[in-house]
Amino acid sequence: MTVPTLLKRWKALENGLELSAETFEALCGHFESRTKKWLQEERQAQQRRHEDPTAMEIYDTTVGKGTRSREIICIIW
Repeated sequence: MTVPTLLKRWKALENGLELSAETFEALCGHFESRTKKWLQEERQAQQRRHEDPTAMEIYDTTVGKGTRSREIICIIW
């Protein structure tokens, strides 16, 4: 590769990193309240797991047959 080609690729990389960082920050801000809720639920599940094993079901990530990705995204947002 020549130096001009490498410089073009470097510029594209820098622009992509900046956009990725902005998007990541926006997502973090959007999910901040939900993250606090999820952490609280996780703490409660860990505390109750010996008395009530079903408390650990919050970690179940299986998706029922026929569930579409659009439905999952709606649940998350």
